Amino acid sequence: MQQQAFAIPIGKGLVKLGSTYVWEDVLSGPSNEGRSQLIERAKALFCAEFRIEDQWWGVRPTARDRRPLLGTISERQAVFNGLGSRGVLLAPWCAGHLADHLLEGTALDPEVDRSRFD
Repeated sequence: MQQQAFAIPIGKGLVKLGSTYVWEDVLSGPSNEGRSQLIERAKALFCAEFRIEDQWWGVRPTARDRRPLLGTISERQAVFNGLGSRGVLLAPWCAGHLADHLLEGTALDPEVDRSRFD
């Protein structure tokens, strides 16, 4: 199955295009292979000529079970991590859920409670 791509207009005629995944080596930085994959996806998305202005990479941290990690780790510290590639979708709910936990004492959903790994 061919991976899909996303294209996000960011202004001034520029578009952010992504993304690729390399599970085995998350710290090697952008690769020529990934660049080639994205160029092929861009050709399928756009009818016009384009040029690449920049290329970058990032790590999307996740947990073993691929669920967010929320909760306290000490009296004055909390963790809000592990959202992975769906962070933009999960972050609003997770932020509100953690805030309710910290400020109101609401119990964390066991699916995201960091203590599931204790």
